[in-house]
Amino acid sequence: MVRPVKYFENQTLVQFQLYPTKIYMDEHEEAIGFQGNILYVWTDAFLKWDPREYEGIDFIRVSSSEIWVPDITVDTWSHSTTSLSMTGAADCHLAHMGNVYCFIMTTLQAPCTPDITFYPFDTQNCTLTFSSSGFVGKYVNFTLFDSRNGIKMTLYRPNVFWELKEATARRQVKHLSVDDESTFYPLIRCTFILKRHSAGHAAIVILPAGVLALLTLLVFWMDNMYTTRVGIASLVILSDVIYCTYLGMILPSNGNKIPTIGNLLNDLRDENGKKNRPRNSPSENVQ
Repeated sequence: MVRPVKYFENQTLVQFQLYPTKIYMDEHEEAIGFQGNILYVWTDAFLKWDPREYEGIDFIRVSSSEIWVPDITVDTWSHSTTSLSMTGAADCHLAHMGNVYCFIMTTLQAPCTPDITFYPFDTQNCTLTFSSSGFVGKYVNFTLFDSRNGIKMTLYRPNVFWELKEATARRQVKHLSVDDESTFYPLIRCTFILKRHSAGHAAIVILPAGVLALLTLLVFWMDNMYTTRVGIASLVILSDVIYCTYLGMILPSNGNKIPTIGNLLNDLRDENGKKNRPRNSPSENVQ
C-alpha cells in the first residue's frame, strides 16, 4: 500500500514500544528468544472523520490487513519477524484524528553469542535491532513511544533459568552517506542483560569440580612408593574424562571463550602429568 500521507515529501512517524512476556537465552543455538507484544503508533492522513457525523463514534477497530502498516523488522536469521505486513492480520485501533494503534503478539529469535567465561555464574548481553527495510528515515521515521522507558515490563513473567537484570531501548541513526544527512536509517536497539540462575548448576558442576581438585591434590601429596596412589590417580583420570564429557554436553561448543572451570581442569591435569613424570632418566636409574 501507499504511504498514508497527502504529500510524498511528508514524513510518517512511527512510535514503538515493547511489552515482553518471556525472554530467554539459548546457548546452543547462540540466540536470544523473545515472546511478547509490540505496540506501533502512527498517523494515517486518509483515515480521519468527524465524530459528529457518525453518531459520536470517535474510535473503531480495524484489521492491519486493510490499512497501511510500517515494514519495521528485527535483524534475525530465523523465519520469525515483527513486520506487521508479514505477521498476518492484527487488530488495530483507529482514532478519528487518524491515529493508529496496533498491538501485535510475536515470537522471535535473534543471534547472540554467549560468553561462558564465568559459567555457571555468567551474565549474557544480547541486543535486538529493529529497523525499516523499505524506507529511509526521511520518509518513515520511528522513535520510542516513551522516550524514558521503551520497554514496559508489566506483562513479563520471570524465567526459571535466567534472571532479567536489565532491559533498555534506545534510538540510533545510521547514516549511509556523510555528505547527505537526509539519507539515514533510524534504528531501535533493545538490550537485555540476563543472569543465569546458578544454584542448580553450582551443585552439579562446581561441587564435582571441587572433588576432582581435592583428589588431584591428594595424588600430589602421596608418596610415589604407595601403590594406592596409582589407583587414586586412575580414578581421577577416569572421573576427569567423564566430567569433561558432561561439560561438553551442557556447554555450547562454539563460544568465543573457554569457561574458567575448563581452564582449571586443564591446569590440574597438566600438573598431575608433571607430578607423575619420572624425575630421573632410565640411564641414571641404572647407575
